[in-house]
Amino acid sequence: MLEAYPSRCELRSLAPRVRRLVERNFKIRHFEPPAGKAFCVDFEINEHMTKQIYCAKFGEESAGDDAPGSIAGAVSFMTWVPAYYRGVQASRGIRHLLPEPDACRLWRLLSKLRLSRTADSSSSRSADGGEVQVGKEGHLTITEGRLENNSSSEASVPTPRCKKEVIGLLSVAETDLVLSVLDHRRNALAQRAPLRTEVFTV
Repeated sequence: MLEAYPSRCELRSLAPRVRRLVERNFKIRHFEPPAGKAFCVDFEINEHMTKQIYCAKFGEESAGDDAPGSIAGAVSFMTWVPAYYRGVQASRGIRHLLPEPDACRLWRLLSKLRLSRTADSSSSRSADGGEVQVGKEGHLTITEGRLENNSSSEASVPTPRCKKEVIGLLSVAETDLVLSVLDHRRNALAQRAPLRTEVFTV
């Protein structure tokens, strides 16, 4: 029943009777929400002489015009190249907004990645249940909790309540799943936004 809808979490919240029926008759995997209903993702991919860097914030002021309490957010993307390799053009950044359904989808994926690492660190299974493939891999870091702005700059820094976890390298399949949400070239719901100064983890 739920598979027929593009956003299953919204269906369950809008139709209480359907939610009770499904939860009474089926085993539904529940994921704990991020601490403070906010999280940050640092994701990078090495490609020869370049790096593709994604810095995503959800549940902060990045939610834009969404309703208060929303965990919608924004992703800043940059292709980094060494100074001696740039030539005339320097690296440029792109910033785009992601709606709340995408934030929920990403958090479920991140939770699955955590569980797969916790269950068996030497497992050869990926987050989507497939075999780990050899090839291009991404490096993932997750920070839960709200960030606070430094008064002397626009940079955001973790508070004592924040929890940072380095997931590490992902398989090709896992990398593709993360990029299907974060990458503006793959996610049709991503909306271009003005670029702001962001902190990237390199």
